[in-house]
Amino acid sequence: MILDEHLDIVERIVNESNGIKAMEMISRVLRECPEIGDLEPIIEELVRTRRIIEVEYILPNMNYRIKSFLLPKNTEVRVRKGSMLTGWL
Repeated sequence: MILDEHLDIVERIVNESNGIKAMEMISRVLRECPEIGDLEPIIEELVRTRRIIEVEYILPNMNYRIKSFLLPKNTEVRVRKGSMLTGWL
């Protein structure tokens, strides 16, 4: 069961950090609130309700794993590849 308090804690950490790698989020939450446990359903709920943004990406030398970056809501994301700008998301 996801508690509102846990959603608020994770959202606060994302906002205070102005974005944070998902792996860094794990260690930060473990320090601040170890009883949270599994972060995945909390992050999914925060993304689903548009309280945070999750950017997933795959690095070329690590194509076996998806990495994730968490951003505060209303963050504008621009993707660039070389000199080509693909626009604001």
